[in-house]
Amino acid sequence: MSTNFIRHHLTLLPRADRCTDVAFHEKLRALCDTMYQGQLREIETLTEIIEDHIPR
Repeated sequence: MSTNFIRHHLTLLPRADRCTDVAFHEKLRALCDTMYQGQLREIETLTEIIEDHIPR
């Protein structure tokens, strides 16, 4: 598992957040919010996986 996955997911957050703020159509705003929330959950999961595998 690589932190590259997390960095990749982090690149979407500002874009999805911006989309949620400026999208004209409610369906698009909802999609952007769903993407944002999904990326946050995946970042949390990836972080937990990486932390579980770091030797202490």
